[in-house]
Amino acid sequence: MAKNRFKFLLFLSILTVSCNDNIPKYSKKRPSFKEVIGTHFIEVKRTFDSGLVFNKEGFQLYPERQFYILSEDSMKTWSPERKKYFKFKIFFDHDSVFNMHEEFVRFKRITKDSIVIQLLEVTLMKISNTRSNIYMTFYSGDYLKKRSLNVEKLRKPSRRDTMFILTKADKANRKPDSVESSFPATVPVVLMPKVDWITIEKPIVKNENSGDEDYSDGFLYPTYNISIKKAYKDFNYSFSALIDFKGNLTFVEPESEILPEFKEAQIKIMKGIVDVYLRRLLTITPGKTLNIAHGSLIVLNVRGRGKSKK
Repeated sequence: MAKNRFKFLLFLSILTVSCNDNIPKYSKKRPSFKEVIGTHFIEVKRTFDSGLVFNKEGFQLYPERQFYILSEDSMKTWSPERKKYFKFKIFFDHDSVFNMHEEFVRFKRITKDSIVIQLLEVTLMKISNTRSNIYMTFYSGDYLKKRSLNVEKLRKPSRRDTMFILTKADKANRKPDSVESSFPATVPVVLMPKVDWITIEKPIVKNENSGDEDYSDGFLYPTYNISIKKAYKDFNYSFSALIDFKGNLTFVEPESEILPEFKEAQIKIMKGIVDVYLRRLLTITPGKTLNIAHGSLIVLNVRGRGKSKK
């Protein structure tokens, strides 16, 4: 679920909000955009309803949007992926809820200096109060200039975010072999070969709809293609592995289903590849979040080619 919502956040070019404790209740009347038409708004904060940029699984939100409201029913928003603005319609639904690009949002606050928006999870035309938990805050360009505010500083995770990750990383690092304690790293694992007959590439996953890079897969499921030219024989396996905070690699499980009668033998081969090639011939830098190393899962596609073949 988090993966799909993250894809939306990367694709949609608006949404805004900071999770303040004193966000006002939404109006039962259609809010007017008259005061902010033509104003340039820049996202400075994106949080969950906890006030953190991380959820309990360690998934991080990034503020990166900016937009102009053009009229009461249209806007243009900046796409970081495509480096250009796109125009689209805004449809009023009810109360302070609007439908924008087939997604529902609630405008929590609209002033000439700031706009706060809540991303809504809607199922069968009913708003889920438990899943509508992402908020974003935008400041106007004029407000930022008047207050001499630095956008990059405003976007940085807070001290509470740092303490949250420190606690989460400590739990993972006390149990370095625990998959359950690991979590995705914002700076992913780095694999470097020690010999020239091993090559490694990190494929770029494309979004099926937009064709842009799919950062969600890169974050949640970092994948590495490893080619071994001087293997003992030809092989091709895909499996997940746990990289602990020291860079130690542990086999976890195959990425595809294996018939029961072959499963034990196939897993034995994969573990052998880990022991003979990967642990010995790779330099592994663990993943980090807020510059804190911790255990994280990765996917390895390992292809071997027998020594006798060119």
